[in-house]
Amino acid sequence: MEKFLKTVGVGVHGSKALSFEEAEEAMRIILNGDCDDIETGAFFMAMRYKGEEIQELKGFLEALRDETKITHTPKFKPLDISVPYDGKNRTPHILPASIFIATSSGLKITGHGSENVPAKYGTNYYDVLIEMGCCYLKDKEDVLDALEISGFAYLPQWCFNRKLFALLPKRRKFHLRTFINVIEKLLNPFNTKKIAVGIFHKPYFKKLKELLTHLQFEDFYVIKGVEGGIETNPFKPTTIIDKEGKEIKISPSKPINIEEKSISLKENAKLCYQILKGESHPLEQWAVETAGLLLFIGGVASSIEEGIELAKENLKTKKAYKTFENFQKITVHSSDKIRFSYKPLR
Repeated sequence: MEKFLKTVGVGVHGSKALSFEEAEEAMRIILNGDCDDIETGAFFMAMRYKGEEIQELKGFLEALRDETKITHTPKFKPLDISVPYDGKNRTPHILPASIFIATSSGLKITGHGSENVPAKYGTNYYDVLIEMGCCYLKDKEDVLDALEISGFAYLPQWCFNRKLFALLPKRRKFHLRTFINVIEKLLNPFNTKKIAVGIFHKPYFKKLKELLTHLQFEDFYVIKGVEGGIETNPFKPTTIIDKEGKEIKISPSKPINIEEKSISLKENAKLCYQILKGESHPLEQWAVETAGLLLFIGGVASSIEEGIELAKENLKTKKAYKTFENFQKITVHSSDKIRFSYKPLR
């Protein structure tokens, strides 16, 4: 690790970028525990101060991909939703409702994440689903069943990349964002060909496009959503950029009054339940518009407007709630299994 620290960490005028191969090697050293905590922290800080070049991100990503256990899902052709692992802390999650509103129309969606990730240490959308009575899927058969029956499957990081998950305690001690925040959400453990990626800053699109092209996605959409996620913005127009760089705008059909503050998991779960059950809720419009966007970028609807109409129908006919119930039952059945396919590093 010493040679890499002397490359990236010698000051404003002396620091240089790592080559693809050097970045890949440095990431392997960190993943395998072949450097101590001080060296790991120094590398994180040096990279944060210097800023990452595209070849460095590609090298880091390749090292992480080699350690990623893939659950292949070619039969379903799902849309992978790539959202920040450090979660949200200023707005509720609407995805737990929107996912099942969308999958009720035949769209297949995959997701993945982790818990208590810096720098936000926020909640992720699957935390809300856990609060709603869902559990983690424990093996490949359950994942495929969930996709078949409910259109959705999710894997926690400890399930598909144990070495990366094992780095979390060190990342938590570092507290700040690292380059890992950028690339871990791109690991695509379901090996999908289509992805929707949330970003904070529009100028990052160029770098992200290079990474997604490197990963050989056939189609991708980048969404400047709420708190860097893929949920539409309820306050103002949401910018979506497709693989070719074309911009699409979606505006709320009417202003949605959301106070920017954290809410409890219990409150978040309750509002998603109400929406899925078809009970009147002020955030129903937000859930429907996010589902409409998912149906459009997933190829089920020819336009966002058509997707929104499909989403409304799925709520009206109770299809969305039935789809959620199917997912919940599959995950509960999976959790009752005695044998674990993967064991979390707790």
